[in-house]
Amino acid sequence: MREYHTEMETYEKKILDRVICDWCGEEFKNRRGAYSTRDFDFSFTEGQNYGNDGGHEEGWAVEDMCDDCVEKLR
Repeated sequence: MREYHTEMETYEKKILDRVICDWCGEEFKNRRGAYSTRDFDFSFTEGQNYGNDGGHEEGWAVEDMCDDCVEKLR
């Protein structure tokens, strides 16, 4: 004889709703297609680095910036 019990499996899925410019705060107006790429990375770090032994660095990063703000920055 086999006895069974049921379990409910749940998971969390992160779905992108919108992208907001880190500089001007406006929502990106023209979202590109699924196969288009658009990379922007602007960061600053400073501190001490001891190679493989670690270290300490602090800084900031801008990850999302609209095309208009990229042109202003450029």
